[in-house]
Amino acid sequence: KGGEAFEPVDLRACLSSALSMMEPQLKLRVVKITRAVPRQPVMVMADRLRLEQVIINLLRNAIDATQGVKAPQIDLLMSAGETATLTVRDNGHGIADLDTLFELTTCVAVLADQKVIANAPVREVIAIPHPFIKTFFLGERAQRAIEVIRDYPFVV
Repeated sequence: KGGEAFEPVDLRACLSSALSMMEPQLKLRVVKITRAVPRQPVMVMADRLRLEQVIINLLRNAIDATQGVKAPQIDLLMSAGETATLTVRDNGHGIADLDTLFELTTCVAVLADQKVIANAPVREVIAIPHPFIKTFFLGERAQRAIEVIRDYPFVV
């Protein structure tokens, strides 16, 4: 576990470290990894060890989600600006029941203002009155995503 001491850390370095630690599992399953990360440092205020653990958990989830997929792939997309974003996307089959997603997602870490502003279950995170959280989880884009998801046949 980390020392819970927030300090400036490069999100790119945390991602590289997490990938190094996950390399045996990724090679065992022959998972294709694509990375799109900025060339310049993506600095955030975080406990480095805890942030690496969050990334490892996301990678493990993506590996698990691609079980049974013929050509498993995980895309890692990082962006920086007012907020830093790391998107972990896989080509797994997805979750058929959105309520299950809320139950499985025991904790969500939200990075904004160059620091971790939330680390809690989704239902608690969306109650935090931070502008980024409101925009990301409850804003127009999120509402459009919910409408698209409702149209999928696998959603109950």
